[in-house]
Amino acid sequence: MPLLEVMLSCVIWSGALAAGLQLWGRGASQQQSNAQRATLIQEIERDRLRLIKHWRALPPRSCSDGDQRFLEAVAKDQPTAPGLRRVLELSTSEPGLWVRWSSADGSTVLRERLVTAAGLGLCTQEELA
Repeated sequence: MPLLEVMLSCVIWSGALAAGLQLWGRGASQQQSNAQRATLIQEIERDRLRLIKHWRALPPRSCSDGDQRFLEAVAKDQPTAPGLRRVLELSTSEPGLWVRWSSADGSTVLRERLVTAAGLGLCTQEELA
């Protein structure tokens, strides 16, 4: 086999090897990223359920004034899991509290929910009739 053919086959082989390694590295990185995202989403769901548990333990109250600050106060007292960021914002368009969860760096909002006292069953029965 002439030297030129050997050199050409080595170049082709090394290029294919480099491309394969690059694809393998991207796949492993994507898999790790997906696993981290799934873990964050599980933590968000745990945090959401903890908040709901604490909110539903509150006594019924009048919801006619639209004051949802008591929901915010309870949520602020609850710790957030490591690697997770929770942002609380009172809704301006309707009575409620927006709860937004993202990764600790705050790069992307992963979940958001509008929580209302009526939705949690905290309004007195007279108001609901």
